[in-house]
Amino acid sequence: MFRSPLFSRGLIVSDEGFRVRLLSRYFLLYEEEGLSVKLQFEGDTRKDLFYGSIESPSTDMPLSLSPETEKRIYGNVQRALEWKGFSVRLV
Repeated sequence: MFRSPLFSRGLIVSDEGFRVRLLSRYFLLYEEEGLSVKLQFEGDTRKDLFYGSIESPSTDMPLSLSPETEKRIYGNVQRALEWKGFSVRLV
């Protein structure tokens, strides 16, 4: 289940322990315990989430994560954005 705090409309919090924060029109921040990554996306109501765009939020350098971790992150971000009402595709 997801929720979005009243005064933080760009934040989506999951009961599964992760958060997705819309940083700007082109970037979002994914956070879970011990992991924080920035991803690139584009679009208005239809969001294109760019595969391979995972980077460190502090250095903007690409991160090397296991394929399982990347798959989990992209899946969690997609579910969160769809809960918020967006149509999401991984490109």
